[in-house]
Amino acid sequence: MEQNIRTGKKVSWKELSRMFPPTKDETERARTLFISFEKEGYLRGEDLSPRKNSKAVIIDFYNRLALMRSPESPVRRKKKADWMNERDYARFNHHDYADTESYPLFLQLSLIPSIRAGALILAPFTTNRKGELNTVDSHSRICELYSEKDLMERGFSPEDQFHLFIDAIHLLGKCVGYTLDYRMDRFAVAVMRRPELFRWIDRNSGIPYREMLTEENQQKITGKVNSLVNGFLRELNGSPADEDYDRLRSLLKDSGFWTVPSCLNGSAQLPFLHPEHIGPVPHFSGGVENLTSFKFHLSVHSDESLRPAGKHNDVAVNYYGSLYIKWRDSFSFDLIKFSGIDYIDDEQKRSADSPDLDIVSKVISKTRGAISHTGVIGSVSTGNDNLAAAGFNVLFREAGDESPDRTYMDDFFRSSRYHSGLATALPVRFGTVDSLRRLFLSRFSGTGKNRIPKYEINGQDSALYHRIENVYTRYRDVMKKGELEGFFVEDQVAWWIVKSGSNILIPVISLDNLQEAVPEKINIDYSAVNHSSRILSVLEYDFNSSRGDLFLCGDDSILCENLPYRGFRLYSIQ
Repeated sequence: MEQNIRTGKKVSWKELSRMFPPTKDETERARTLFISFEKEGYLRGEDLSPRKNSKAVIIDFYNRLALMRSPESPVRRKKKADWMNERDYARFNHHDYADTESYPLFLQLSLIPSIRAGALILAPFTTNRKGELNTVDSHSRICELYSEKDLMERGFSPEDQFHLFIDAIHLLGKCVGYTLDYRMDRFAVAVMRRPELFRWIDRNSGIPYREMLTEENQQKITGKVNSLVNGFLRELNGSPADEDYDRLRSLLKDSGFWTVPSCLNGSAQLPFLHPEHIGPVPHFSGGVENLTSFKFHLSVHSDESLRPAGKHNDVAVNYYGSLYIKWRDSFSFDLIKFSGIDYIDDEQKRSADSPDLDIVSKVISKTRGAISHTGVIGSVSTGNDNLAAAGFNVLFREAGDESPDRTYMDDFFRSSRYHSGLATALPVRFGTVDSLRRLFLSRFSGTGKNRIPKYEINGQDSALYHRIENVYTRYRDVMKKGELEGFFVEDQVAWWIVKSGSNILIPVISLDNLQEAVPEKINIDYSAVNHSSRILSVLEYDFNSSRGDLFLCGDDSILCENLPYRGFRLYSIQ
C-alpha cells in the first residue's frame, strides 16, 4: 500500500525571517512592496521576482503580512459553500508562469500576489516521473522540484515548504483548491502497490482481451501482480528508492503485466488491445498512452467489458474519495476541482473509465461530511439541476474557447448561466488571441446572482490585464447589486446595459465576423433606463489606462467611435 501523506511541520514566517535576516535595504524594499500590496490588493509579477529580490525580501514581505493577517483559510468559518459564487478562479500550474524546469518555493511565492483571482486551483504537485501535467506518480509525495534546495539542506522538507506555500495563499486572502483526477501514470507507485484499483492485462495468460477485463480474471491478474510486487519489495534492504521502483516497473513489463490506458475524452469504450501486435510494448488504440484510470466499475461479462457499467468497485471509489480529504486535513485546502469529468451529466458521452455522477456525488458528500463549506468545482459539458443536487457549486468548460460572434452572444445572454445555486464560470485561456476580450466579457456581463466567475488558465501579468481588473474592482459593487436591463447584438458589435440605483454601465465589444469589420460609429441609446432630466457625467474606458475619459451627456445617447476589431469599451454613466 502506498504510504500515507507526509504532513511535515508548520514553520512560522517569523522563524524563517530569523534564518534569512534582511539588510536595511532589503527591509525597505519589503516594506515598499507590502505598502503597495495593501493599497492596491496585488503586485505585478516582476515586483517580487527572485530575479529582482533576495529570499530575505520575499520572506520579509510575507512576514509583514503574517503580522497583520491570519494564515487561516478566509472561508474557514463559513457554514456553507455559497462563498464559491463570489470568488474567481485561476489554475496555478507552474508551467504557465515560469519558463524553467523547476519551480521552487520562492518563485511560486513571487507569482501568487499578481494573480487577480480569489481562489487558486493547484495543478498536480506530487511526484511526476515524466514531467507532464497529469502523469503523477504518487498520491502522497510532494515533488521536490517545488522545494528550495537550501531550505532542504537546513532541514525543511518539501512538506514543510508546502505548508509555507499554502499559508502564503491564505495570507493573501485567497482560497486554495486541490485537483482530483482519476488518472495517473500507468506504472505509478500507487498503481503498482494497489493493483486492484486499476485494470491490468497479462500478456502471457492466453486469454482474449475482453475476457481478461472481467472481474473474475482481473482478480487473478492483480493477484499475480501483487505477489510479484510484494516479493520484490521483501528482498529490498530498507524502504524502496526511486531506482528500485524503476526496476520493479521493468520486472512487471518483462513479466507481461501492463495497465490498460485511460480512455480518450468522451470515448464510449475502453481502449482496444490489438492482439496481433508483436513487440515489447502492447499496442492499444483509443487510449491515452501515458495514463491509466481507476477501475470504478466491475465487468461481469466479456460482452460488457469494454463499456463497464455494472457494480461499483467500492475499494477504488473509497480510495479516490479519500485523496482530497487527506490533503485537506493535512494542508488546509478549501475546495476540490474534479478533473476529466466533462460529460458526467451525459451518460451517453461519458468516458467509459470515468466516474459517473453517482460516484462523484458520493465523494462530495463524504468530503463535506465534516466540513460543510468545502467548495466543489468541475469542468463539464453543460449545467443542470442534477449537478447542483450532486453538490457542485461552480461549473466551467475547460475547452470553452469559442470566440464571441453574433450567435455566441445571442446564446450567451438568452441562456441561463445559473442553475439552482450553480454558477457557470467563463474560462479565460491566456495566450490565445481572444483572451483579454473574454476577460472583459467575464467581468462586465454577469450581475447579481447571475454573476459569472472568471476561471483563468495559463497565467497573465500584462498591463492590460491589470487595467481591466482595476476597472472591474472599481465597479464590482455595481455588477453585484445591478441588473441586466437589456442587450443588443448585431453582426459586428454587441452592447448591454447594467443598472444599479443611479449607476449605469454600458459594456461594448466588437464581434468576430467574416469581414473583420466594426461600425465606424455606434449609437448607444440608454433612454429606457435613464429617468433623470439632468446632464449626466460619462466616463469612457478604452483601457489604455485604468482611468476613464470624462465627458458630459444630455440626450440619453452615447456615440462610440473608432472601436478596434475585437476591441472593447466600457461607459460609466452617473
